[in-house]
Amino acid sequence: MPRKKTENLDLLLALLMRIASPLKSITVQTTDEMVFIRPEDIAFITTDEKRIVIHDLEGNKWARFDSLAAMERKLEKDPRFFRSHRSFLINHFAVKSLYKGDAKGKVWKVKFHGAIQEEAMVSTLNLQEFKKLMELD
Repeated sequence: MPRKKTENLDLLLALLMRIASPLKSITVQTTDEMVFIRPEDIAFITTDEKRIVIHDLEGNKWARFDSLAAMERKLEKDPRFFRSHRSFLINHFAVKSLYKGDAKGKVWKVKFHGAIQEEAMVSTLNLQEFKKLMELD
């Protein structure tokens, strides 16, 4: 499929998901407020010791005392989210690029659109499935 057509379909699906998504916002408690993060605004979620860290497309990081497995179950109805690695749940619609993280190709990383500077990992076990999601295979 031509790139422009794929981009248009991705945009259409993202807009439809925003309108008709069965998911509610994810609540994060800070010292001053409760923040509601919409699933479509999440770039990826990772673990940090006993909590998860949600990275949004604006470059913000939000900590939540939860497990990655629990968050994966919460987001399982949303086709945007993919468990790319044991420590990462990514929004594959937000992925900008995939590249080898080492010379041997045992580590793969993704960069995201938006203001986010951090990268997420894709395990070699999940690489083929990820490539299919990204229409690379």
